[in-house]
Amino acid sequence: MKVGGKTLMVPTGEEIIIRVDRFRDEAQCKVCLGKGHTEEMCPECGGAAVLYVDSRGNRDKRVLADKTGLECVPCETCRCSSFEQPIPRSAGRVPCKACRGTGQAVSSAGIAIAERFTQEPSTGVILAAGRECKRFTIGDRVLFDQFAGKEFEYDKRKYRVMRETYPIALLIGDDDLKIGAAMNFDTSGGLAL
Repeated sequence: MKVGGKTLMVPTGEEIIIRVDRFRDEAQCKVCLGKGHTEEMCPECGGAAVLYVDSRGNRDKRVLADKTGLECVPCETCRCSSFEQPIPRSAGRVPCKACRGTGQAVSSAGIAIAERFTQEPSTGVILAAGRECKRFTIGDRVLFDQFAGKEFEYDKRKYRVMRETYPIALLIGDDDLKIGAAMNFDTSGGLAL
């Protein structure tokens, strides 16, 4: 499993490496899918996420001019945050109006709606498995607890390294999983379909 330019991560023993699905729960904005911005370029900075200003704070709008002596400041017009990264930053894109640039589901007053949401398990695909793994194979899609294993990010995707005993269930099918539905078990012990 590649985790850098020339660095590989190889699971040992009974460890597995899982690429976490881009799972969208109900706490994220449905319009921007938790990004906090649209795909439309910011009209103020032109997608650069920065502005050049002189010592008086006047903006330099010249495109190909020499920028020496000017200060580079973040664009305030496209300042937003995402569901995964709640610290506001200039994105170079127009902030989402539905979530007010937060990436979270918000009420009409702009308050994040959180009281009805709980920490829930997540899903992912196993990309690598250690030699001693017997329960799962590479390519299996599994359901696991949100805090299972160690998470890391590479190339804007999240991955988890965990023991093969941590996943809760093997998922069969390609449907988008709704956690509430997945947690309904029938009386015979299998998932309700």
